Amino acid sequence: MRNLVCALNFDREGNPWMASGQDGQVLKLNRDGKVVGAIGKGMGIEKGQFIEASYFVFDNRDDLYVADTGIGRVTEMIAPEK
Repeated sequence: MRNLVCALNFDREGNPWMASGQDGQVLKLNRDGKVVGAIGKGMGIEKGQFIEASYFVFDNRDDLYVADTGIGRVTEMIAPEK
């Protein structure tokens, strides 16, 4: 990760997640702070990319909504079926 932490949040299971700003990802962490997963294809304006992933929330299905302050859009990322 080359950028600043922009936001921290937790999914329904209590797992911590972190928005990585201009790295263009939202990272899933374990309880020790180690990255164990990532959503987002890096910096850009294409589908799945973010100029600056700054804010995010989970809904009651664990779908992820990411606010990109670099281009002023919100992207919905659908959680996989369990």
